[in-house]
Amino acid sequence: MALWPVRSWTRWDVPDLLEYSFALAGTGLGVWAALAEHGQKTLPAALAATAGAFTLTAKAVSKHLEKKLKEEKEKQARDVSRVAVKVILDQMREEYFSTEAGDEKYKHRATLFACEGPDSRSGVGKHLAIFARSGVHLDSPRTWPLDDNHPEGCRGVAGKIWYHNITDIKTAECAWPSDDNLLEKARYAESLEITVAEAEKLNVKSRAFAGAPIVVGGRKWGVLLLDSLKDGLIADTPHKKGLLNRYTQLLGRILTETGA
Repeated sequence: MALWPVRSWTRWDVPDLLEYSFALAGTGLGVWAALAEHGQKTLPAALAATAGAFTLTAKAVSKHLEKKLKEEKEKQARDVSRVAVKVILDQMREEYFSTEAGDEKYKHRATLFACEGPDSRSGVGKHLAIFARSGVHLDSPRTWPLDDNHPEGCRGVAGKIWYHNITDIKTAECAWPSDDNLLEKARYAESLEITVAEAEKLNVKSRAFAGAPIVVGGRKWGVLLLDSLKDGLIADTPHKKGLLNRYTQLLGRILTETGA
């Protein structure tokens, strides 16, 4: 019977192979040491002495496999969730900005941010990361730091929505300047409660925002955020507020059902 696990070796990464190889090597060395110490005439006793090593190795490999399978299952659930969420965000963006001309739709986005971290291994603190998006810069690595103890530690419009657990609409006092006007840059950034450096790193310097926290399984999971380069299409009207509320609840239900 093969000693290698059922999982195909081609799907193992280097840490997997090293851990498994060292476990087997450790067991083999245990057998060799026992035989060397007791001699061939005491083979049964030597094998009995190393039985514990075999058991511990089997348990270690089993635990490792169980952990990897759990991680894969969670990843698959999140992948399914992302597909479903992307469809909903596309629909929301189309409906919310329905009055916009087709060649201007790129100026508007709908993004779902997920709360992640902290990660002690990488040193990355708690933050909001893009889970799915409808609009430009789908693969943006943009994250916004979070702090459960102080609002100043929660950055960006999404971070403030997360901290205060509110539905909010925010409009910058001015558009981001096309020239290098430092006063206008500062005015834009301050009105959105971010720094000029944070604003400069944005792929899109949007003018208006609307967002709400997403609740999944009774816990605050992330933030849904709409942003637009135009002032006026994101508005505090009953219709627009109703759309935001409806899609917020829909996303929460979908994420709960898909096990995100």
